[in-house]
Amino acid sequence: MAKFKLQPGEKLIGEGWMAFRHKQGLGYQQESTKVHVTDQRVYCDHMMGLEFMNVPVSELKGFQMGKVMLLVPLVTIYDKNNVPYLFADFRAKKLAGWLRAAGVPELG
Repeated sequence: MAKFKLQPGEKLIGEGWMAFRHKQGLGYQQESTKVHVTDQRVYCDHMMGLEFMNVPVSELKGFQMGKVMLLVPLVTIYDKNNVPYLFADFRAKKLAGWLRAAGVPELG
């Protein structure tokens, strides 16, 4: 089971519960997850121990802000292979701030 632990020398920038969206069939499935942003990586795990994301900051291309259904804020994080990681939550602006603080560029 996955469990977040800071690595030696790693500093936590921010963490919080967010809805992680992933493709399932023709639509998306939402999972209640906890996101941890450090100065070295972005880590996301499910409360049941599933790991959805564990990507070094150096391997991230950037992130974009958007909305789901014109209302719910959405942050999409892209790795260097353009794999998207979607977080839809009213706390998404906090996630965007943590990503900026970690040096992840905001994509235009």
